[in-house]
Amino acid sequence: MKLSEDQIIQLAPDSASVKAGQQLANNAKWVTKYVHEKAMWGDCQGSGKNPYRTMVDLQQVAFKCSCPSRKFPCKHGLGLLFLHAQSPGVFTGATELEPQVEEWLGKRESKSAAKPAKESKPTDNKAQEKRAEEREKKVSGGMEELRTWLKDLVRNGIMHIPAAAHKFSSNIVARMVDAQAPAVASSLRRLSDLNYYQDGWQKPFLRSITSLYLLTEAHKNIAQCDATLQADIRMLIGWSIPKEQVLETAGLTDNWAVLAKTYDTEERLTVEKIWLYSYQSERFALLLSFYGPGQSPQQALIPGTTVAAELVFYPSAVPMRALVKQQKGTRPVLQPATGQDFAALLTKVSDTLAVMPFAVQIPFIGDAVRVVYQNQSWHLADASDSTLPLLNPEPDCWRMLAITGGATCTAFIIYEPAGANIHSFWFDYVFYTLT
Repeated sequence: MKLSEDQIIQLAPDSASVKAGQQLANNAKWVTKYVHEKAMWGDCQGSGKNPYRTMVDLQQVAFKCSCPSRKFPCKHGLGLLFLHAQSPGVFTGATELEPQVEEWLGKRESKSAAKPAKESKPTDNKAQEKRAEEREKKVSGGMEELRTWLKDLVRNGIMHIPAAAHKFSSNIVARMVDAQAPAVASSLRRLSDLNYYQDGWQKPFLRSITSLYLLTEAHKNIAQCDATLQADIRMLIGWSIPKEQVLETAGLTDNWAVLAKTYDTEERLTVEKIWLYSYQSERFALLLSFYGPGQSPQQALIPGTTVAAELVFYPSAVPMRALVKQQKGTRPVLQPATGQDFAALLTKVSDTLAVMPFAVQIPFIGDAVRVVYQNQSWHLADASDSTLPLLNPEPDCWRMLAITGGATCTAFIIYEPAGANIHSFWFDYVFYTLT
């Protein structure tokens, strides 16, 4: 599979690697260059006596290089891909893999297929039950205190909040940490990140605290909720489900289009979100990963590609978060045959909130949508001229308008309470990403 330069850039660990890789996209710097349907490899002459052997797995995008770089991928892997994107004719087509390349791919396949079982350690069931009971008591006490704090906050008024934005929630945050409700503590910390010097800050602020109050109500009545919603409530409070437990469940095997990849920073952690969509089962999936300082992302999935994979989903009233259980191959993404209008989107939003009232990001593929600028703000319109506020940064809006010329396109949209956010789109059957 041939990757575009934009897709290669998304694989790079930093801008310096992109620049170095582009400099290596020079035929004269490579002693050998081969491409096979499964892999690409070559020898790049560096400053040393022996050239660096660089290999790229084209089915499950991965890299291996003999250079000493600690970056992944290194500049040689990026340079080989950039050279192929710019001048595929300089590569020698290979009908068979070289032994070294075949051995590397074989090890990767064996490692992927093997599922080493964790050593089973004897568990003290009574001790586990006791710890679980103690945490339940702490969480219940903490959620009751949060309910009281929220009531007092509203009763006393919120107009003083901007002047005390960085300290008004410090005590309740500390209390939630003590109550072993870390996700709630994070939600409260994010209240300090709102732009209180912009008109309209009251709306997102009230939306956040009402959602927190609803969570206290949900926890108080959790016994009356079904099992999937109970899992959502516990996750929103801060309980986690081990990956091993999720991977043991039955999965969904399909061809998954990689529609978007985004990165955010949350409390010194890098949060990676990869959105997938299966045309056959018409189902969305979200791969959510967290990386600490210095850690590099591990998911080598590229927007604009389709992967054949088996996904398993975390329990939820609206299952969306998933893990890749098995992955087999990669090929270019195709434009979906049909999309839907905003009436269908709002119906989906209503149906989702009816079973999962805490949902804040709802994925959707819109058909025949276009970007419009009116009343000094950006909007997204569908074929019936229904509009939604567009939340993308202004440069994204201008870029999309420049590509489409104001014509309609098919877009991957994330609906949020404040409006729509376009992450990628197809125009004239070409895929573009805005993230």
